[in-house]
Amino acid sequence: MAIRITRHAKNSLIVESPVMNAAGTLGFGDEYRDLLDLDSLGAFVTNPISYAPRNPANGTRVAPLEGGVLVHTGLPNPGVSKVIEQHRAVWERLPMPVIAHVIVNTADEVQKCIAVLEREPIIAAVEFGLSDDINPAETEWYVRAAVSRMEKPMLVRLPFSATPDH
Repeated sequence: MAIRITRHAKNSLIVESPVMNAAGTLGFGDEYRDLLDLDSLGAFVTNPISYAPRNPANGTRVAPLEGGVLVHTGLPNPGVSKVIEQHRAVWERLPMPVIAHVIVNTADEVQKCIAVLEREPIIAAVEFGLSDDINPAETEWYVRAAVSRMEKPMLVRLPFSATPDH
């Protein structure tokens, strides 16, 4: 049973299964290929991507908790153009659509990142990763800024703290 994700009259994203990995759990597509059957996914979601390169977090990055550990990476990546250049061949071999997970920093960076992703045919959709401290008004503003420039479908990962009263 195929599922269609669509927005207005623009492009659609059709996935064979509603199961997708969370951004940041499977790298950029090839890192865990030997440990996991990626073919069971309906779409592959990339590690977080920003417009400009980001370095790893400094200082303490792993904190032990009662139920496991908390890991803070700083969302390192070489920037959208380098990510595409380095991973396009892997994405072309995947048997499912690729969704680019975009880190939302500033409206200008988001719009520049979207412009690059819109030109890339291997990217089927864009997922926004919003910071946990964003409020609903800011969320709406970022989404509207991106949607006005996008033909590809957009998914938005809402932060846990996002509530209508917030």
